[in-house]
Amino acid sequence: MHAWRIAARNTHLYPGARMQGLDPALRRALRAGDTVTIEFSDQGIVQGEVLACSDRGWHLQAGPHATMAGTAIAAKRWLIEWVGADVDAAADMRVKAHLA
Repeated sequence: MHAWRIAARNTHLYPGARMQGLDPALRRALRAGDTVTIEFSDQGIVQGEVLACSDRGWHLQAGPHATMAGTAIAAKRWLIEWVGADVDAAADMRVKAHLA
């Protein structure tokens, strides 16, 4: 199990939100059971777990958290997709969908 850091370009997750892994090895090495810390643009953070992953993306279980403005966000599951085809490039990704 590995702990990864990811930078989000917004204050919360939603379909279309862009993110980038802060370790270039993330795309090649991410595995189910790994943990992630997502750091939002407003300096807020959320802890999560990788539930499954493939060549096309991965499933995130994000814990409950609040934006720095105080908006409470419940725990949610997300489908995250890789952006681009180069596995050795920066780990760019986007939220594809909210999962039930």
